[in-house]
This record gives sequence, C-alpha cells and structure tokens, in this order.
Amino acid sequence: MYQIVIPPAQHILFGRCADTHPKPPERKLDTRPSTLVVEDDPKVRAVLRNTLESDGFHVIEAATAAHALACVTDHDLSLVTLDIHLGQDSGLDLARQIRKLSTVPMVMVTGKDDLIDRVVGLEVGADDYITKPFHVREVLARIRAVLRRHQFAAEDADKAKPDPE
Repeated sequence: MYQIVIPPAQHILFGRCADTHPKPPERKLDTRPSTLVVEDDPKVRAVLRNTLESDGFHVIEAATAAHALACVTDHDLSLVTLDIHLGQDSGLDLARQIRKLSTVPMVMVTGKDDLIDRVVGLEVGADDYITKPFHVREVLARIRAVLRRHQFAAEDADKAKPDPE
C-alpha cells in the first residue's frame, strides 16, 4: 500500500512547491512598438521579421487572415504590414476588416504593382504601399514615416480635446 503525502498549503507558491522551485522571474514590460507582419511566404515573413526586430520592433507574425484578425484583437499593435495575396485569403478584405476594428497604421507589402492595385490598397485603408521586390531600408524608412504621421495625428487629436476644467 502506498501513502500519498500532500504538502501543506503554505508551501504552494505559483502552482509549484515553494521549497523545490524558485519564484518565477518578474516579467519586464516590453516597451518596443509591436508590429504584426501578415505574410504567407515564410521567407518574406522572415526577412521582414529580422529587419523590424533589428530596428527595435517587437514582431508578431501571421500567415492567414484569420490568425491576423485574432492578433489585431489580442494585441496593442503599433503597425500592421500585410500582403494582398495570403494563399486562399484576400489581403484587401483583411485590410477592410482590420480598418473596421482599429485605426492601427497599415502598410501593404505586396507583389501586386499595377496602379489599380495600389489605389485600391490605399482606398481600403492602407497608409502606404510597397511593392516586391523591396529593399529593407526603404521598408524601414516608410514604416517610420507612417508611424511619425500617425503619432502626429494622435497628438493633434489630443490637443483638440477641450480641457475638463
């Protein structure tokens, strides 16, 4: 016959036994701007991720529209980059859905370079449109410019609010 020994309640800490496991380390608040990269091509997604991370961004990745929408609702994003072609999904439809949920800046990074594609991309809510192949320095410069414009617009909106006094 086996005897089961249950430790006293005061020894349980964070779901573990306090005398055998140290406290979990405190999490530091991540203050980097969060960017969602929506791209179905893993190679392009990796290039964008590495470029943005090396520039100080926290990068969240999505390969499908459904995953991207979940990320938009679950995270406080500073920016979204998205492709028009996401396998079976439409990046244009995704941009429309994102715009209904959020005012987060969006930059289309896509292989569609016809004038009508660029115009439609901007009309559905993108703040900028970059065609593939792209140079990573240009992508970073355009992302920074979009973020600056968005920040200035937010500051202007705050200044326009009446004082509560």
